[in-house]
Amino acid sequence: MAAATREEHDLLAALIGEGRVSTVRASANMIGSGIEATFPALIGLGALALSRKGFFKPVDETGFEQAESGTPERIAATTWGIWRGEGMGLIEAVD
Repeated sequence: MAAATREEHDLLAALIGEGRVSTVRASANMIGSGIEATFPALIGLGALALSRKGFFKPVDETGFEQAESGTPERIAATTWGIWRGEGMGLIEAVD
């Protein structure tokens, strides 16, 4: 898992560096990574963040997660599966 985790980290770091992504949250650190339950929980957290016009505070101790100063307009939630179930959902704010 170390190589895959490093690859994901490096991709996210590159997207942040390019300004294509403003910040990330490693939500599985808070709620675990149960395959069936994680994605709906992340959609809920994303919707809550949009409705409150801001992200929850960073929770990691590495410094990779950064505070978000702006108001997000959309949030991507990603999920993974052992055999099937990899995917992504985009949650967008509506007026």
